[in-house]
Amino acid sequence: MVGKWLFLGSSALTLTLLWSDAGIAGTTGKVHGFVRDLNGAPLPGTNVLVEETRRGGVTDANGYYFILSVDPGAYRLTASLVGYDKVTRKEVQVVADYTSTVNFELKETAVQMSEVVVTAERPPVEPDKTDSKYAMSRQDIQALPMTRSLTDIVTLQPGVYQTDATVIRGGDPQDVAYYVDGIRLSNNDVYGRQFTGINKTAIQELVVISGGATAEYGNLESGVVSVVTRDGSQNFHGWADFRYTPPGKKHWGANVYDNPIHREKMKWDDRSWTSETVTLGPGPDGKLGTGDDQTALAHRRLPYTDEKGYFVEGGMSGPLSRRASFIFTGRWTRQAYTLPGPALHTPPSFYGNLKLSFDLASHFRLKVGQIYGYQEGYRTGTNAQRDLDSNGQNVFLPEGSGAGKYKLTDNLTYLALTHAISPRTFYEIRVSRYRTTEDTLDVPNAGWNRFGFPLSALPKKDTDGWFNAVPAKAVDVLLSQKNRWELKADFSSQVTHGHFLKTGAEAVFYDLYYYRYQSLNPGARQVTFVTQPGNLPHVRRPVRPIQLAFYAQDKMEFEGLIMNVGVRFDAFYTNTRPYNSSILQSPQYRWLIFHKDMPTYPARWTTAISPRLGVSHPITSRSAYHFTAGVYTRLPDLADWFYEVWSANLPDDYVPYDAFRGIRSQQYMMSAFIQPERTRAFEAGADWNFVSDYIAGIAAYYKSAIGKVTTLAARIWVDPTVIGGPGLPYTYVWGRKPNAYQDLKGIEVSFRKKFSHLFSFNAALNFGWANAGQIGSNATLFTPDSSYVADDNRYYDYQWDRATGNYVKKSLSEADRKRLGNVANTFLRTNIFYNSGAMESNWFQLVDAQKVYGAPPGIVGAWQPAYGGTLYAPKGVDRRTMANIQVFFQSPRDFGPGVRGWNPIGDLRANLVYRVRSGTSVTYTPPDRQAEVRYRPIEATVDLQVEKTLVAQGSRDMIFYIEVFNLFNQRDSNIPFNYLYYAQWGLNLPTPYDPTFQQYGDYNELTPVSISGVTYTGRYGASAPRQVHLGVRVNF
Repeated sequence: MVGKWLFLGSSALTLTLLWSDAGIAGTTGKVHGFVRDLNGAPLPGTNVLVEETRRGGVTDANGYYFILSVDPGAYRLTASLVGYDKVTRKEVQVVADYTSTVNFELKETAVQMSEVVVTAERPPVEPDKTDSKYAMSRQDIQALPMTRSLTDIVTLQPGVYQTDATVIRGGDPQDVAYYVDGIRLSNNDVYGRQFTGINKTAIQELVVISGGATAEYGNLESGVVSVVTRDGSQNFHGWADFRYTPPGKKHWGANVYDNPIHREKMKWDDRSWTSETVTLGPGPDGKLGTGDDQTALAHRRLPYTDEKGYFVEGGMSGPLSRRASFIFTGRWTRQAYTLPGPALHTPPSFYGNLKLSFDLASHFRLKVGQIYGYQEGYRTGTNAQRDLDSNGQNVFLPEGSGAGKYKLTDNLTYLALTHAISPRTFYEIRVSRYRTTEDTLDVPNAGWNRFGFPLSALPKKDTDGWFNAVPAKAVDVLLSQKNRWELKADFSSQVTHGHFLKTGAEAVFYDLYYYRYQSLNPGARQVTFVTQPGNLPHVRRPVRPIQLAFYAQDKMEFEGLIMNVGVRFDAFYTNTRPYNSSILQSPQYRWLIFHKDMPTYPARWTTAISPRLGVSHPITSRSAYHFTAGVYTRLPDLADWFYEVWSANLPDDYVPYDAFRGIRSQQYMMSAFIQPERTRAFEAGADWNFVSDYIAGIAAYYKSAIGKVTTLAARIWVDPTVIGGPGLPYTYVWGRKPNAYQDLKGIEVSFRKKFSHLFSFNAALNFGWANAGQIGSNATLFTPDSSYVADDNRYYDYQWDRATGNYVKKSLSEADRKRLGNVANTFLRTNIFYNSGAMESNWFQLVDAQKVYGAPPGIVGAWQPAYGGTLYAPKGVDRRTMANIQVFFQSPRDFGPGVRGWNPIGDLRANLVYRVRSGTSVTYTPPDRQAEVRYRPIEATVDLQVEKTLVAQGSRDMIFYIEVFNLFNQRDSNIPFNYLYYAQWGLNLPTPYDPTFQQYGDYNELTPVSISGVTYTGRYGASAPRQVHLGVRVNF
């Protein structure tokens, strides 16, 4: 929790931090229109003012005005001209990247000035919508009180996967770009995860673009999630939300300690069994077998169903001066685990958002922000923590994890400057630093070897030999720091009435290292790292790649036609010299500690050009259709370029001197030749306000992704010392290769009603087909010839000299060199060439290893184009149908019958959310035909929230609410264990003649199972039983 206080203290210093992260997205909108008199004649020289911002525009000779760079939100616009009544339009909604049209008619007055106030309304169908964009204002988000986080809101939008806010239209999680106030949150920098810790009450506007993103958005293939956070106000006010989760069983089936998973191995009636004790470890004296050893009962029921849950989010906003304001929000949560885990409740977590806004002048704005996230968790290992794995054998393990804990911190600090050079032109500059750190805490171990590495150990059983009583000591140490600094500049100009030009450039500077040492059992060790080549064993020396980009786009607005035309150029410089893969396993380099001495390739540039086109055709004021086409490129995760994995199937203490010496088997290598992934996307859609405030939308899309990077490229080394031996004559190392492809297509349907007549609703229906395949792996074979083997400077090994305590060079004798040279040449003749001198291969194609791979002289290269691969089949995220329905009801304060001025059903709000989705795919082979793809059963839930305002005094109020998740207690099955039984007989249980089922019952009722990368709690883990939450929300 120290990080929380560091965040609060460091917030005051954010003005001095001018570092940066990633690309900038559209965070402002535009207002334009005409001012005319009652006869329709233009009124040049009219002042149009956005009252809340002190910014505005003046009409030209045709009565046309425009106001650029307006933050999203609701405003009052005033048009005034001497000799005419002033007219004010209130509730003018501005949406990021959209144009709000606000026209005025002024009445001439001769005697006394008067003011006319009119409520403005956005057009039911956005005429300049050239993409599939779904925008939610702060008011829309407040109409979804059940949602607690950014991801909860995002997953309700059309095109978004219901169980993963980073999957849009069937793409991969890394394909989506998340932006906060124009800052892209990187998710491709070494095992990148998408940070989404922006507090709900900090959001001013949320935009989800499921298809057709313009050229200003980069490094993506699927979609965009863009958040604009709130500015502070000129009045002090605060808010708080507290939610309480009562205790209770949160899973289906019997209590964990009485479940059939244990097959009657529980002996609660046996006194000797319930009183058995176990020694967990030494006491304060550090020695086992003494009186202060740590002991505990071997079998103990934990009251896991008595755990309560808490959620708190609050904030404050107010002025710093007449032209400056602040807003701060914080969120903390602690929830009970569904099943007994390393603890009975989740570890600490905290998320904080701070923003300072400075309106320095009408044409000059400055914003400084900080977003902070802190969370702890438990590392896992086989039999290392309390869970129901291994047929329930770990259910009695003590609190904590035999693999330790982790601490993960995210910290984004940014500065945004907007300067209007003229009414037609402005520029924006953003700088930011985004840092992610991960560390390992409380690592239990079975001791330390003489070189300072922790030792692992197997678990210890109880007296019966079934339940694990002492956890395994699974060593899993991870240290990582990722910094992203970026400078981004954008220039925007309303060149003419019909052309809005926007260009920008950005430079992202990465600085990161990653180190993970694992020994999950005494017989295996593995080290994974990202560091500068040549720095081993100093793994904390970071790699520093550079990413550059430039884009230009023109928004052309004509009568009946709006076009967004743009192009984006991206470049990536590795700024690191990767190891020469042609000699990875040559004897002198195969040991990790000497790997640093290898020759390297030059650092490389990769580039990509992405054209984008979007067209909108407003048919009427109530209907429009759009079309988009574009190329989208994304850098693969930086781990694909830079990470290495080495392992050894040897005991922990087999490290002759250097900590890395015993690790000689390289599994994965740096990959110097991969390119950005590319997706070609097309879309056509329409929106129609068919009656009143009911609006329907539809979009059909197709995406073709090529060059998706996978681990299917091998570098094979043929070593003369093992040719002719009992095993294979070669060793190989895997690299990364862009050889996977995806075809994604579908239809999105939306149906929405704005709030009126006491209610609003949004409905989204997605039909999608997400398929993928791989064209096969490839391999390059490197074989030394006799000239390479004969050179003592290129072919040698090392051995440990006990006398000096150092490694010494181990050279071959002349006889051995001659013999091994003959072996190498014979192998080349018989396996690589048809006959001596013929440049053809039996199963490989010869390649110039010196030219293509930079191999030293004497290395013969042969390339195998492709082998293996996978069939074109549904992806794991392929769910053919998903639908969301959200309904919001709100009654006026005086609604319904009253008792002494109190209306029981007045000021009452209800929010209902219905989700339904088809099951994930499974391959099934019927008895009479070939294999086919089928889908698991449908999953559906209904959630309800009802809240009532108890106290309302001006800006102060208190609201009580109750939330019910899975209102109808629907129990859905994911059919994880045997789809064959379900398909043939409709069974979701083991067959009736299964003797284990007959004797004990459903032994898989709580067995954890993973389907398409998601772990479910047993057979019915697709949904949880009904849960009720109580809460109170206050504003002051």
